[in-house]
Amino acid sequence: MTIDQLQAFVVAVREGTITRAARYLFVEQSSLSRRIQSLEAELGCQLLQRRGQGVVLTEKGQLFLPYAQDIVLRAEEARRLVGSKPGVFASTLVVGATPSLATYVLPRWLREYAQRTPKAPRITVRTGVSTLRHLLEDGQVDLVLSRSVWHGPNWTSESLTQEPLALVARPGHPLAVPARPLSPEELSSQSFICSEFFSQYWQDIERYLGQFGLRLSVAMDVDHCDMVKEMVAHSDYLAFLPYSAAAPDLEAGRLVSLTLEGHPFPPCAAYVIYSPSRNHPERERFLNYLRGLPTASLLPSESPPQRKECLDLP
Repeated sequence: MTIDQLQAFVVAVREGTITRAARYLFVEQSSLSRRIQSLEAELGCQLLQRRGQGVVLTEKGQLFLPYAQDIVLRAEEARRLVGSKPGVFASTLVVGATPSLATYVLPRWLREYAQRTPKAPRITVRTGVSTLRHLLEDGQVDLVLSRSVWHGPNWTSESLTQEPLALVARPGHPLAVPARPLSPEELSSQSFICSEFFSQYWQDIERYLGQFGLRLSVAMDVDHCDMVKEMVAHSDYLAFLPYSAAAPDLEAGRLVSLTLEGHPFPPCAAYVIYSPSRNHPERERFLNYLRGLPTASLLPSESPPQRKECLDLP
């Protein structure tokens, strides 16, 4: 019984299909299937049963799963504690981040952190919205950077910073010519594309526009803000984006920013989420780095973001 076999089994259960599990582990489907089959042969029982395009646990698989998860988690913790290459990396740090933070904010933080840290850890980054919660629960990431607060007994959320929201359109959009502040009612007839639809800032936008009796018409929900910007640049869709994500295209003239008459949009926040029950020194070093950054260096905004107090959520 090997860690690779156990990991293949655990990830296949979590992802629900062999295809997604193989993609997550960066292995061929046939290789991942052989690992699971070898594990089943060693145990003398079937752990997974194929149904349609997915897999489900057998009765024996349900009994075996918590043991496999515990072994994989402990092996990962031991590997991080010892370090993969003595003299090069003291340990590893695995960071999860939602798309807009992973693309436009996290790279600057990681570059500066590596420059400031004499013996920098090996850093792995995981992105995506739907899987980050599972990764944190399973101990496969050390912390998550998110646009939303996570409520639950197993983790702590801290607010790091706020930045402006940008309402963007293509330069020739009817609402952008001539340039002028818009009335709230003018937004009610428009179609919007959004990313990170379940993030806190979208909930804030809906509450904000609700005071005018408006509800946005969301025509498309996509995973990544780069796709949002590409669609907006070549159509009449509008989009709300964190300023850090919109800034490069606004500066290049590919997009324009629209304003609402007499009403600033609600800000967009960034949060760090982690499990306080897991003690990982490298994570603590990175958390301290994030907490100690000057507010003006967190996001590339002409109007500096504001740091908020920590939220220790039950």
